[in-house]
Amino acid sequence: MHGGWDHLSANTGPVLVLGFLTLVSGIARGLAATAVIWLVAGIGTWLVAGGNSVHIGASGLVFGWIVYLAIRGIVNRRLWEVVLGVVVLVVYGGVLLGVLPGQPGISWQGHLFGALGGAVAAVVVSDRRGEVVRGLARRG
Repeated sequence: MHGGWDHLSANTGPVLVLGFLTLVSGIARGLAATAVIWLVAGIGTWLVAGGNSVHIGASGLVFGWIVYLAIRGIVNRRLWEVVLGVVVLVVYGGVLLGVLPGQPGISWQGHLFGALGGAVAAVVVSDRRGEVVRGLARRG
């Protein structure tokens, strides 16, 4: 579901590119990251958005994949993933301003919680998940 051909075409390229880049490090890992992003984006949007609002499209997933790819390399400590994350941020990073409210007809809630879902996914599906979680617990 999308709000017309413009909305569909705006999401199609990023979905194909970012989806491929998410899956390239392993189908199971990419699908797990996608599931985490979908859950966080969906639940977060549902909890925060207004009662009479409609949220459609794949933008939450796109924002989640951008953030997931941007920080996955830092979490995993893999140089090629860090380089890929930097490239993703250079190409798509400007859209991250869409997490801010203010544009009528744009689901900033879906964008925001998609991006948060990407950060969660980077930790949850990380090779170093246990180390990262223990480190965050010590700081908190």
